[in-house]
Amino acid sequence: MRHLVSFVPLALVLLSASTGCWRNKPPSVPEVTSDTAARAGDTLQALASSTDPEGEEVSYLFDWGDTTSLEWTTAYASGRTVVREHVYTDTGKFSISVKSRDSDLLESDWSTGSAVLIGPQRNSPPTAPDVAGPDAGGLLAQLRFTAVATDPDSHQIAYCLSWGDGDTTAWSLLVPSGVPSAWHHAFLDSGVYEVTAVARDRFHLQSAWSSPKLVAVGVGLPPPSEPANLTYEATGHGNKLKLEWDSVAGALGYRVRYDGRTMVTSDTEYTVDTASKVVEVTAFNEVGESQAVTVDCEAVVTASIEVYGKSDSSPDHPQAFGFATDGKVITYALSESSNWPMVDYIMDDESGPMDFSSPNTYWPPYNNEDNTIADAPTTDFDAATNADGDFYTKLEAVEGMVYYLWIDPSANGWDLEDNFAKAKVMSIAGKKVTLKLAFQTIPGLSWLVTD
Repeated sequence: MRHLVSFVPLALVLLSASTGCWRNKPPSVPEVTSDTAARAGDTLQALASSTDPEGEEVSYLFDWGDTTSLEWTTAYASGRTVVREHVYTDTGKFSISVKSRDSDLLESDWSTGSAVLIGPQRNSPPTAPDVAGPDAGGLLAQLRFTAVATDPDSHQIAYCLSWGDGDTTAWSLLVPSGVPSAWHHAFLDSGVYEVTAVARDRFHLQSAWSSPKLVAVGVGLPPPSEPANLTYEATGHGNKLKLEWDSVAGALGYRVRYDGRTMVTSDTEYTVDTASKVVEVTAFNEVGESQAVTVDCEAVVTASIEVYGKSDSSPDHPQAFGFATDGKVITYALSESSNWPMVDYIMDDESGPMDFSSPNTYWPPYNNEDNTIADAPTTDFDAATNADGDFYTKLEAVEGMVYYLWIDPSANGWDLEDNFAKAKVMSIAGKKVTLKLAFQTIPGLSWLVTD
């Protein structure tokens, strides 16, 4: 008889394989939902649904995760949702799993467990929490709040806070009864907010919501004081300006304004990389902004000077010019040797067209400054805003053109002892040259903004 029983399925399999007959497939793994919490002795519901590929009726086996024996249900139409009820007698965490089978007894896999928490029959909720925190605070400031409640059954407690601005926390981790939990929160808008909390015990029995804790945000606070001790220094071979200032109490950050831009930083330093006439720094908080501290970066303009070519030997005709530290331009006659140390540039026409020339290109030199000249290149005086290009110790002065001047008193390349200027050749009439000049008084800075 055993041989006959084993032979028939084999024959059927062979017949199926040879004729291409359809093969039965198991139902899908059931989708399961259930109550997530209940008390011992309460009736809990679980729902399951499974579909059979061939449309056969489906039975279900519910495993409640306790000691209850397992029994298959009657058969239901494929895809129908089946509801089953169960009573847990013990407290604790349980997992509900379900499998299905079709009318040919072909079974699915078990579903993923659906967790359920069973609490004691006589469970009381925690008390409404007490919420503590500041009465006032600033916008974007991280304000600290706590909530605490007690549980009559000494169960552990979790908390959830509503900030009153539309934001609510997730449930906290469980803590012992009577032990507070803490949060930090930043409010984005000014106003008075009601912060409330609710508690639940480890079996998810929930308290009433707390009384609101009022907090005034960004209300009645003064603006911060202005940044103190602002210092600045040229960097980046002269085309950047690094700023530093003292931290301002109560400030959320700082605004740096230049060249029509506003940059925000939380640091007490900033490097400006765009040639600008003025740089401003302010501190700000939730309610306002401080007065600005400024750095005046505008080049000092001299509208017109007259100098003469070096070939002009008249003692009344200066052939050179130099800059004072305040930007003032002074012309010098080379016939007076006492003038030589102050000379920055000589207008030289002795060997050809009129040139800008450094005082160290002669023998003996008028002084040891290695001062150079570069084409802007532009005819617009105000458009030349940052001294760069190829610099030479001698360069032809062409009427109408603008030039950059690099004054290097130590003849050692760029450092903070250098200064920069620009010159426009307004006219050349014989040996007389009329120049318009601008000088940057900040040492080492190559910005030459004049408009």
